[in-house]
Amino acid sequence: QKEADDRVAVVEKELQTTKESMHKNVDDRVKDMMQAFQVEKDLMKEEFSATKEHIQKDADTRVTELADELQLTKDILQKEAEHRVAAVEEELKTTKEYMQK
Repeated sequence: QKEADDRVAVVEKELQTTKESMHKNVDDRVKDMMQAFQVEKDLMKEEFSATKEHIQKDADTRVTELADELQLTKDILQKEAEHRVAAVEEELKTTKEYMQK
């Protein structure tokens, strides 16, 4: 009986040791997975931030380009309007002179 009790005690001790070891392994794996997750999360944040900055720069560049195009179009239309006004004024002057003769 003593021998059987001793063997049971040894097996129970081994079982307890195995159980503790398994719990530690699980805890370690969870900790490793959490660290890996945090690293991945940080990388994704950096990528998102870089992408966001790139998109913002592209948008700023495009807005500047559009503003330049708009100013150029405005300048062209202004010159055309001035030429038309000058032509109409010249025609009016010519017509007026003709009618006075």
